[in-house]
Amino acid sequence: FSFIDDVAPYIANSINVSGALNQTFNIGAGNALTVRELGFAVGKAMGKQPEFMELEKREEVLHAFADHKKFETIFKPAPYLNLEKGLSKMANWVTENGVKSSKDFANIEIMKNLPKGWKE
Repeated sequence: FSFIDDVAPYIANSINVSGALNQTFNIGAGNALTVRELGFAVGKAMGKQPEFMELEKREEVLHAFADHKKFETIFKPAPYLNLEKGLSKMANWVTENGVKSSKDFANIEIMKNLPKGWKE
């Protein structure tokens, strides 16, 4: 999980970096984090106590994280904002600007196979 200001400038400038030509990069802080840990961190930033609903275990990857070494070698990024500070900035933005709603999408293929708990 990365703060947008930590990654967007590198994505935008990648067209000007010769070492990035035709390359694929993982961009981000590179810290492993569980969804539960993220939930608590978001709750803290928003001043809320999160409630979790345990869903039936699915057959999928248990641990996944990206290797950012290639990106760091080419772009030499500045230090990333830590998760707590990034979430705090996000929470402040939401407080100042309000929650935004997205439109409902119909006939999305992925909806056909979502686990029951995800549709509730």
